[in-house]
Amino acid sequence: MTPVLTLTGGCLCVDSVMVEVTVSDGADSSRCEAAVRIDDRRPPTLVMREDPLVLWPPNHKYHTVTPEMMIVSAEDACGRPIDVSTAVIVDVQSDEPDDAEGDGHTTDDIKMTPPNVVDLRVERMGSGDGRVYTILYRIVGDNGVGVEAEGIVVVPHDMSGKATSRDLNAD
Repeated sequence: MTPVLTLTGGCLCVDSVMVEVTVSDGADSSRCEAAVRIDDRRPPTLVMREDPLVLWPPNHKYHTVTPEMMIVSAEDACGRPIDVSTAVIVDVQSDEPDDAEGDGHTTDDIKMTPPNVVDLRVERMGSGDGRVYTILYRIVGDNGVGVEAEGIVVVPHDMSGKATSRDLNAD
């Protein structure tokens, strides 16, 4: 028979737990206690803003985006808060080219300042449906386990209230 130790609920939110083991052969039994160290490898929870961050007007200037603007909350698996300013940017993408017809003939639309600040150029192609920037963030809990989540920033084609970009609805 293989011994099994089952931990449930809040007990995973401690550094260690005391266990008592009793072994019996039917005639004699032996009992001992030991502290078992908990190695919690669960990732933190990262909650991103539901609505995209909208940049307007499309004046070709940079707008600084920080984790605090994109991340609503972060907490470890036990519900303890994690400072969102510790999030780092893994990647930033745009659904429009850096320099395209009708976007002001600029380059370097994405300028990252490690570890977690990005300047995004507020522009979109005049013939397009609006620009969508996707920022991939990573946050790591005290246990060394990380999680990644995306934040969306848009420069709409116009402020008519129509869908910002067909790319927001693509799956």
